Amino acid sequence: MAIARTFGGSQELSKPTTLSLLPSEYCVLYELTKLPEDKLEIALAEGWVRPETRNLPGEERRQNGSMLPI
Repeated sequence: MAIARTFGGSQELSKPTTLSLLPSEYCVLYELTKLPEDKLEIALAEGWVRPETRNLPGEERRQNGSMLPI
Protein backbone atom coordinates (compact mmCIF):
# COMPACT_ATOMS: atom_id res chain seq x y z
CA MET A 1 0.00 0.00 0.00
CA ALA A 2 2.80 2.46 0.79
CA ILE A 3 4.29 1.90 -2.66
CA ALA A 4 0.96 2.54 -4.37
CA ARG A 5 0.34 5.68 -2.28
CA THR A 6 3.80 7.10 -3.00
CA PHE A 7 4.06 6.40 -6.71
CA GLY A 8 0.37 6.50 -7.60
CA GLY A 9 -0.57 9.48 -5.46
CA SER A 10 1.84 11.95 -7.01
CA GLN A 11 1.43 13.47 -10.47
CA GLU A 12 5.18 13.72 -10.91
CA LEU A 13 6.05 10.28 -9.59
CA SER A 14 3.28 8.47 -11.47
CA LYS A 15 4.43 9.62 -14.92
CA PRO A 16 5.37 6.69 -17.21
CA THR A 17 8.87 8.12 -17.68
CA THR A 18 9.39 8.20 -13.91
CA LEU A 19 7.92 4.75 -13.35
CA SER A 20 10.28 3.32 -15.97
CA LEU A 21 13.23 4.43 -13.79
CA LEU A 22 12.09 2.47 -10.73
CA PRO A 23 13.63 -0.84 -9.69
CA SER A 24 11.47 -3.95 -9.72
CA GLU A 25 12.55 -5.10 -6.25
CA TYR A 26 9.60 -4.45 -3.95
CA CYS A 27 11.84 -4.11 -0.88
CA VAL A 28 13.78 -1.30 -2.61
CA LEU A 29 10.53 0.37 -3.66
CA TYR A 30 9.31 0.22 -0.09
CA GLU A 31 12.52 1.84 1.20
CA LEU A 32 12.05 4.59 -1.38
CA THR A 33 8.60 5.34 0.03
CA LYS A 34 10.30 6.45 3.25
CA LEU A 35 12.05 9.34 1.48
CA PRO A 36 10.38 12.75 1.27
CA GLU A 37 8.99 13.27 -2.23
CA ASP A 38 11.44 16.05 -3.07
CA LYS A 39 14.44 13.85 -2.20
CA LEU A 40 12.99 10.94 -4.13
CA GLU A 41 12.60 13.14 -7.21
CA ILE A 42 16.24 14.25 -6.88
CA ALA A 43 17.41 10.64 -6.49
CA LEU A 44 15.60 9.65 -9.67
CA ALA A 45 16.78 12.71 -11.62
CA GLU A 46 20.41 12.23 -10.58
CA GLY A 47 20.38 8.52 -11.44
CA TRP A 48 20.92 7.26 -7.88
CA VAL A 49 17.90 5.01 -8.36
CA ARG A 50 17.77 2.95 -11.54
CA PRO A 51 15.82 -0.10 -12.77
CA GLU A 52 18.78 -2.33 -11.95
CA THR A 53 18.99 -1.10 -8.33
CA ARG A 54 18.81 -4.17 -6.08
CA ASN A 55 19.57 -2.57 -2.74
CA LEU A 56 20.16 0.86 -1.31
CA PRO A 57 23.30 2.09 0.44
CA GLY A 58 23.80 0.66 3.92
CA GLU A 59 23.07 1.55 7.47
CA GLU A 60 25.45 4.53 7.62
CA ARG A 61 23.08 6.50 5.38
CA ARG A 62 20.02 5.56 7.44
CA GLN A 63 21.49 7.12 10.57
CA ASN A 64 20.94 10.61 9.17
CA GLY A 65 17.45 9.78 7.94
CA SER A 66 18.42 9.31 4.31
CA MET A 67 19.50 6.25 2.41
CA LEU A 68 20.84 8.28 -0.50
CA PRO A 69 23.52 10.97 -0.72
CA ILE A 70 21.00 13.80 -0.77
